Amino acid sequence: MYGTIKPIGLPANDIVDSLHNGNSVVIFAPLGHGKSVLFDSVARGLRALGSEPLLIATNPLLHSVPFGSITSQLTFAESSAEGELTTALLLRYAQDRSGHGRPVILVDDAHFLDAPAMDSLSQLATAQAVVLLLTSDLVPPVDTTDTTDTNASTIHLLDELWIRGGAQRIDLEPLTALQSGQLLREFAPHAQFDRVALALLHSRSGGSRLLLRELTSETVRQQTLPRDHDCTAFALYAPSQRILDLLSHQLRSLHPSQLVSLALIGGLNGISTGRAAMICDAADLRDLIRRGYLFPSTARSGVLQTGPLLSEAALAICDAAQLHTQRALIVSILLTDRTHGFTTTPAECTMIADSWTASVGLAPGVIATWGSSAVADVLLVAARRSRRLGLTEKALQYSALSLRIEPGLKTTIEYSRALAGDERYLAALHVLHRAEKLLENPTDGVKLVRWQVSLATFTTMTADDFTALRKQIAGWFPGDVLMNGEVDFIRLTQSMQNLDWARVAIDGEAIAQNSDYDLITRI
Repeated sequence: MYGTIKPIGLPANDIVDSLHNGNSVVIFAPLGHGKSVLFDSVARGLRALGSEPLLIATNPLLHSVPFGSITSQLTFAESSAEGELTTALLLRYAQDRSGHGRPVILVDDAHFLDAPAMDSLSQLATAQAVVLLLTSDLVPPVDTTDTTDTNASTIHLLDELWIRGGAQRIDLEPLTALQSGQLLREFAPHAQFDRVALALLHSRSGGSRLLLRELTSETVRQQTLPRDHDCTAFALYAPSQRILDLLSHQLRSLHPSQLVSLALIGGLNGISTGRAAMICDAADLRDLIRRGYLFPSTARSGVLQTGPLLSEAALAICDAAQLHTQRALIVSILLTDRTHGFTTTPAECTMIADSWTASVGLAPGVIATWGSSAVADVLLVAARRSRRLGLTEKALQYSALSLRIEPGLKTTIEYSRALAGDERYLAALHVLHRAEKLLENPTDGVKLVRWQVSLATFTTMTADDFTALRKQIAGWFPGDVLMNGEVDFIRLTQSMQNLDWARVAIDGEAIAQNSDYDLITRI
């Protein structure tokens, strides 16, 4: 009985040896897990051994045509003078092409084959007349209609081939977070990743060993180590052309409208099923869900998600005009829902802001249509998200626009944060010079002083600087307990800068134990 292999990493040479010894192989794996890359490596390995395999290129558009993918290859159509294609003709063709009595046949994405072709291959494999290598997505065996690109019978035959056909089954399953961490030590043995970087690399790769390797390589190559060399930083760089090329293979069977939907849903970090139905044809949406491009979110009920890199690849190759039209539609839906009290997520705010700022400033009529308060709030949230993702230029643009529309403390602080993110620390300090006049209550004072202290750590402050800052803050709301806590916090910061650890222990404990101080300050 053939078992199921669940490898973390499977050398192509092992599969080549198995095929060369006359054993058929079926590889199942989710989207983006390197089936096609492994498939190409195996084909090269067989040729290196002097065995010329027959490659059958599947055609999703011909899944309902008997032997559609095979007859679409001109050389086979020319050799089929006898008339209707049969299993015997398929075997003869494979033998002629390979020059071997028991030919090796390779089919990538075999779930796109029509049922008659898949049945013939299964019969030949069961009779030991051919050796097969088939790859397939993890497509569930459900009833299909003519609007889909797979056939239930084909999927059933694929699933049964490794049992009745004697094929070896290989499952390239998604990596767990623990396995990802183990592989990172193999991919980058001299780099140490903190927990945030580990989690981001794992989630961004979707558990794909292939994508994890590429992302790790790019992270180590593009980002320098911190001065202490203790860990490797991580930022959400746009995927390289190499990664886009790897993923574009997974998207080749999608309709243009499906590519746009995938790009938009990925940009939104997920979307409700109801909203998805508004921007995507019902049949297309069912197809995306059934084939694994979209899947239910584990964190948010009723929300559909897609792999982040897959959506970015779809964004890179989808039609720009169609994307613009569909994005305008979803933005209109989001803003309308917002006026009725629905929450707009940071990812949604970013998409709205992108649609508003195609040029240097805001598009005409935006404020008149949606109101200055709503526009400023959306831009502010988009600025915060962009800053956290390392998108410095967008963070600066959105925060500057938000500050211009509605000058206030929170917009001032966010613009200062964006400037600091661009390493423009003096400009970030300069923006805060007039922020004191914007304070309305002690809570505002806590927010401002906390950012001032954080910003001051990028420069060397003297004892006089600390004294002046404490005096300034003490004068904002004299006698207020929250402000007293911030004054004590600045004294603690000074002790830390002076490496006076004995004083740090005493002052830090006193702040932490004072229940009247701001909670974040105490933490």
